[in-house]
Amino acid sequence: MFGIKFIKVQPTTYLLQYRGGKVVREGLGLSFFYYAPATSLVAVPVGSADVPFIFQETTVDFQAVTIQGQVTYRVGDPKRLAALLNFTLTPNGHGYASEDPKKLPERVIHVINVLARAELQKLPLRDAIRGSDGIVEAVKKRLATAEEIPSLGLEVLGLSVLAIKPVPETARALEAEAREKLFRELDEAIYAQRGRAAGTGDQGKRVEHRNRRGEQETPDPRDTDGCGTGSPGKAAPGREGSTRRRHRNGR
Repeated sequence: MFGIKFIKVQPTTYLLQYRGGKVVREGLGLSFFYYAPATSLVAVPVGSADVPFIFQETTVDFQAVTIQGQVTYRVGDPKRLAALLNFTLTPNGHGYASEDPKKLPERVIHVINVLARAELQKLPLRDAIRGSDGIVEAVKKRLATAEEIPSLGLEVLGLSVLAIKPVPETARALEAEAREKLFRELDEAIYAQRGRAAGTGDQGKRVEHRNRRGEQETPDPRDTDGCGTGSPGKAAPGREGSTRRRHRNGR
């Protein structure tokens, strides 16, 4: 009525009220009445935002990979961002007058894409697939010195890479190679086990053969105790005594 309206924003929204080209009121979570025909309202969300991303890049050995992750950022300087992008509300205060607020996540992802591409182009395919943590650390360090993010008044709170995957054809080739290597290692282990088992069996047979030869070469105690036939050059004591008695009787 008569152009008087009321607005109330969340504590995570920085609101600026312009009148006559000058800021007359600003702050977080404001609520007030204003004269709509002479007022422009700019609302900049300052809460953290999680933006997923996925893009395809090429490694140093010219292999295409898909990198998937998420970046978390917030607006640290809302006035600077409002000076670069149009966050003006519509006259009824229920939406934005431009598409700039929707383009902000795209700008952040574009910066992440450029930095991640520079890191992936240094690595071969195998290292890139296994090196997501190293890529994240390198991109974070470069974000700290990059001008694109601070110039928009933004702060990057977190960055994570969920997966780095090759294209399906390359993935199948890598899986087949890994499977063949695994089967080869299993075959080698089986052959080595059989060889050890065969060596143990041969050694047992040799020990058994030596034991049998030892039993055959051991003399019979009955051949040396004087009760048997004895040696050829020795007579038994009983027979010798009998011969002597017959000789005396003959005399």
